[in-house]
Amino acid sequence: MLLFIGFIVFPKTGNAQEKILDKKVSLNIHNISIDQALDKLSEQCNCYFTYNASELNGEKVISILIKNKPLKFILDTIINNSSLVYQEIKNQIVIHPKLSRKIIDIADSIKSIRIFGVIRDAESKNPLPFATVTIKGYSLGSVSNDNGEFQLSLPVNFIDDTLTFSYLGYFDYSEAINTYSNGKMINLEPGIISIQEVLVRSIDPLALMQKARNLIQENNYTKHYNYEAFYRESVKRNSRVMVYSEALLNGYKPSMYFNGLSNKTELVKGRTFKNLQLTDTVLVKLRGGIETCFQLDLIHQVPDFIDEKGEELYDYSLSDIITWENQLVYVISFKSKGYEVGGYFVGDIYISVDDYAIVGADFQFSPEYMKRNKNTFVVKKSRSITVIPQKTAYKAKYHKYNGKYYTQHVRGELKIKVRKRNKLFSESYSLLMEMIYTQIDTLNPEKPKRRNVIQTHSVFSDSKYIYDASYWEKQNAIKPENDIIEAFQKSGFKVQENDNQ
Repeated sequence: MLLFIGFIVFPKTGNAQEKILDKKVSLNIHNISIDQALDKLSEQCNCYFTYNASELNGEKVISILIKNKPLKFILDTIINNSSLVYQEIKNQIVIHPKLSRKIIDIADSIKSIRIFGVIRDAESKNPLPFATVTIKGYSLGSVSNDNGEFQLSLPVNFIDDTLTFSYLGYFDYSEAINTYSNGKMINLEPGIISIQEVLVRSIDPLALMQKARNLIQENNYTKHYNYEAFYRESVKRNSRVMVYSEALLNGYKPSMYFNGLSNKTELVKGRTFKNLQLTDTVLVKLRGGIETCFQLDLIHQVPDFIDEKGEELYDYSLSDIITWENQLVYVISFKSKGYEVGGYFVGDIYISVDDYAIVGADFQFSPEYMKRNKNTFVVKKSRSITVIPQKTAYKAKYHKYNGKYYTQHVRGELKIKVRKRNKLFSESYSLLMEMIYTQIDTLNPEKPKRRNVIQTHSVFSDSKYIYDASYWEKQNAIKPENDIIEAFQKSGFKVQENDNQ
């Protein structure tokens, strides 16, 4: 029997991308060094240049005016050295001498730096799930899994930068990448703040909510932009993993000012693991997980508990002040004034004390809503089975980069019980969908070509993608939890790769 579940939040074959070297750019400089000229090109093309100073005189002063020409043409003009060639590695341009096998090998071997470890509470030593790992001053990042484990893959250019580990209610911890030891236990100290010690500019929760709404356009990046993201979803029966899927996505987020436009995303690579048994007489499938992740962007898809009309539906209170990303954050708790009024959620909203930005939220459907709307999450089912929703949990977090906040991490969980007709006992199922935005690009954002755009309302796990550890270990992805890895191992899951590029 098939059971299709939809992750409701708020009731109501791809081609290769254009090569960087072929991208048309313009350059107008006067009496500056080649190094400075390359910096300007880096900003335009969102790439990095790697070269040996002994082979390229970066201090040479040049002047040039070129309009709308390929990057390679401009490099040839400013470098003016026919013995040097360019090798494109992701968003890096390696400049090296022709026929230098040694240098090319080096370039290939330093495509990325892989960083991994475990984030935990310094006092209890318990793992901290969903902790954020970012590169100071950049939009690159990842999050830890349920076991507190994380992995991060970075271009070698970041070797001299700094890792920052953050968790709501804890002080940040930072460490230079070039001194970090893989496998390290990162112990975050609880950020205990006494409200009496804080200069509270307004303790009226409704005033805080109003201030946060009024400053959304000032605090958040409201224009369209491109992003790279990692998505995963899973279905478990009791504690056994039945289906686990992951994907790397490239996408386009529209401006907040155009409500009719939706996220457009294309699949870079995907993988699916299925561990079905003869006793699985009910096959539960998650539909529309990716679309739900887009809906969890609470700034672009404003829910009623953040909207002004929420004051009529919910009771708000200032329940705490905590630390996050080295800043103080108000915790505004909210609950429905009553099911009949129309407020269906309960949870917490996190607002920065410094700039009143909404930096995150944790929320769920109220027990009353779950009791009265048993079929809310059911898309399609057999008449012989009954579905009873047990609990939901939703999460959204934002990260500040270049003075603006961007969506960083969203997550949704649903627990249900399924009982077949004439059966005394029911089975427990848990469904998960999660997305992290690992990179953003605000320079000349472009929509994916229509033929490459995937259907975000579909059952993603039905796609034919197989696990490939050698590829995925190099990506900015959420590391699978221990029980998922054990399921892989027990099933003898084979390594195979599928790529849409």
